[in-house]
Amino acid sequence: MRLAKYGKKQWITASVLLVLAAVLSGVLVFFGFLPGGCFLMAAALVVWGLFLALFRDPRRIVSQDMTELVSPADGVIKDIEFIPNASCEEEVLREQFSGYDILRIGIAQSVFDVHIDRTPCGMTVTKKLVREKEHKKENGSVLLCGTSSIQNTSFPVAVRQISGSGLKRISCAPEEGDSLKKGAKIGMILFGFRTELYLPAKTPVSITGAVGEKVLAGQTVLAVFRGEQNP
Repeated sequence: MRLAKYGKKQWITASVLLVLAAVLSGVLVFFGFLPGGCFLMAAALVVWGLFLALFRDPRRIVSQDMTELVSPADGVIKDIEFIPNASCEEEVLREQFSGYDILRIGIAQSVFDVHIDRTPCGMTVTKKLVREKEHKKENGSVLLCGTSSIQNTSFPVAVRQISGSGLKRISCAPEEGDSLKKGAKIGMILFGFRTELYLPAKTPVSITGAVGEKVLAGQTVLAVFRGEQNP
């Protein structure tokens, strides 16, 4: 099983703890505490296995059809919201989607999902906004804004990683000016929470995803490039 480089520190720590548990189990067995030693080793193996599963990095076959925009995260689509540009409270998004209303697709992640996030399409990063968790009710987040071009038509796109535990749980490698291919790994939310995809609301893409749909990062198609106004 391939493991995510973003969680290297965590899964190495888990492996070290497994070795220590094995040593302690051996000591218990040596001194006659066979049930206790076996239980400790079994529990350590289960926890270690779950921990590695959390940081798994399965290979994904990304569609080569450039007109298809794919999911940025594994999980379930929880909401699809239309946001008029003039009513958008976030200045960065208003500027990023200047001339467009915004469609936000919210994807909720569970502990059973792969937590690596990917680009929905080829894009050049124009803005990276890091927001700390300042209050208990707030979430830490990283907003990655960019410009995509399909069939010589350029349009804005953005991906937001959100963690209820703050920025220490979010890894986001790209920086402003980076050019990313479709389906490229951008980082991960270490213990999952929510990833949001922002697209132009009407043109030049049409949304194909639906609320309640189970999606896979880099694989499930969420929108299709049309290049014209939706009916």
